[in-house]
Amino acid sequence: MKRIKILHLVSTLAIGGVQKQIAEVAKRLEGDEFDNYVGTFSSGRVREFLKTADIPVAVFRRDFRFDPFLPFRVAAYLREKKIDILHTYLFTANTWGRLGGIIARTPVIVASERNAIPWKNCLHIFLDSVLSFPTSRIVACSYAVKELNRKKGFIRGEKIKVIYNGVDTEKFSPGDKKKSREKLNLPQHAFIVGSLGRLHRCKGYRYLLQAVSLLKKKYPDIYLVIVGEGEERSNLEKLTAQLDLGKRAIFSGEVAEPLPFIRSWDIGVFPSLYEGFGISIAETMACGIPVIASRTGGIPEVVGAAGIIVERKHPRQLAKAIEQMITSPSLRETLGKEGRERIKSYFSLSKTVNEWANLYLSLYREKISRG
Repeated sequence: MKRIKILHLVSTLAIGGVQKQIAEVAKRLEGDEFDNYVGTFSSGRVREFLKTADIPVAVFRRDFRFDPFLPFRVAAYLREKKIDILHTYLFTANTWGRLGGIIARTPVIVASERNAIPWKNCLHIFLDSVLSFPTSRIVACSYAVKELNRKKGFIRGEKIKVIYNGVDTEKFSPGDKKKSREKLNLPQHAFIVGSLGRLHRCKGYRYLLQAVSLLKKKYPDIYLVIVGEGEERSNLEKLTAQLDLGKRAIFSGEVAEPLPFIRSWDIGVFPSLYEGFGISIAETMACGIPVIASRTGGIPEVVGAAGIIVERKHPRQLAKAIEQMITSPSLRETLGKEGRERIKSYFSLSKTVNEWANLYLSLYREKISRG
């Protein structure tokens, strides 16, 4: 059988969980069976990673928000490269990309749903529902995301398949905390609470700042390190000043490699309001760092019993869970070990890549058999 050409289309290549997953999976799918291409409407730092992996990247011009010519640009590329499978991610690319796939008569169209945010209005739901008919399969990153889209999008459940995100557990593994702190110039004596993700309202960082402020007097060595960048940064920095956290709260900004930061933490805390999966949570667990996270979206599916789950928007409950971790080194050690084993067993990158490969092959063969 000929090599199957796949275009992975996402709205932006700025660093994020979806973009990192595309890059990791596409790199590992290269071989005798697949040729991978990546398309986007806005370039970003992930493009450099793809470049080093020799994966071609196409940036489709988007002149304004509702650009009616965008699907035709996508369609022209699909025809030029003779793409066999179009795989789109997130609402913007799912919409414009699938329209392009329909115009180009691309044999297989796959859409990915990665968010558990109930933000879609009637127009979004209508578009999702209509475009689901020519879509070969819709893939959700958790059962929570599947259920949300099944209910809100009027999409048949059998058309939605769950494939969990995967973590490279050889790369994300326990490391030397002392060396990591030396490298990052972080205090050796501190109890470091860490978090990783885009600085967006849905990540719930304001509640984490409030939780740490409740503990600062009782535990003077507590520090908070937040890794990531986003539109909420100025608001979070203002809140940090209001809570008089001073140098206890450190905002690293966007980093190309988060691994040294994760290894420097004592615990990872993820107070998300909405989360489809939580790739940063899984990466932290893979490093043997115990986690505390919100009961929302796909997070309970990822964490299971290998971490502490708290309610959303609840800084006092969050503070209580952090204090539990501070006062019990044995709990931290147990959850750290259990967390890593859970990620290795259920959320390894190799498992995810195999599931994607099997899905692509089965959908393509089914299409070919139908002529």
